[in-house]
Amino acid sequence: MENIDSNLIRDIIDKELIVTRVQPIISAKRKTTMAVEALSRGIHPATGETIPPDKLFYAAAKNGLTLELDRLCRKKSLQTYSELRKNNSDIVLFINFDVSVLDKNVNGSNHLLNSVKELGIEPSSILIEIIESKVENVDALRKFVSTYRSAGFLIGLDDIGAGHSNLDRIAMIKPDIIKMDRSIIDGIDRDYHKQEVFRPMTGLARNIGAMIVAEGVENLDEAVTTLDLGANLFQGFFFSKPINPEEFTNGDGLDKKAGEVAEC
Repeated sequence: MENIDSNLIRDIIDKELIVTRVQPIISAKRKTTMAVEALSRGIHPATGETIPPDKLFYAAAKNGLTLELDRLCRKKSLQTYSELRKNNSDIVLFINFDVSVLDKNVNGSNHLLNSVKELGIEPSSILIEIIESKVENVDALRKFVSTYRSAGFLIGLDDIGAGHSNLDRIAMIKPDIIKMDRSIIDGIDRDYHKQEVFRPMTGLARNIGAMIVAEGVENLDEAVTTLDLGANLFQGFFFSKPINPEEFTNGDGLDKKAGEVAEC
């Protein structure tokens, strides 16, 4: 794929060439899908080629367009969820928020809150995923979390265990969801040290009233091990790859996968 230059990323944003995929988040004990994460992809205006999010956001950051791209991705995600929930009213949406924009003094715009209200979505059905290492302005992060939690949104901490997480911020953010990174999940069934990293996090989550998501689960052994260690929810290719929203059904296929884990 060609490099995404300033003209191309500007064109993608102006023409809103962003599509949303969803990836189910599963409860093995309840044998059902509890949530979906919205994942954005770009579309090349000339070739129609799909552009992964890391390339999009790298180009946006390089050209000072991170805020515009982030808002567009959230807009598309919320529109997708608005349609999806018509037949899946109990499904929660996990939506990524690039908190690095908080360093640009945008705190207080209530852009996300206003977008949700315009679509008639209850804030309590939206979980904002935060990669807290991306923000340098800790006071801005604290204010953002307080504002959106007060409005009824759920708050999640993403990529815990990825090597750059400041665990002390769990106390500050008080997350409803803690996502354990794929780097910890990968091969956890065969790695005692990874198990001993994962285990205390589930105890911490339980004590503070949060839930643990095992992210990037790719096989049955990883799913069963993390369940035994106390994980509440599961996300990864073992259950489902990111799919087009119209393909999503909270039905037998995912239920059987969840049941397979719970019965092991």
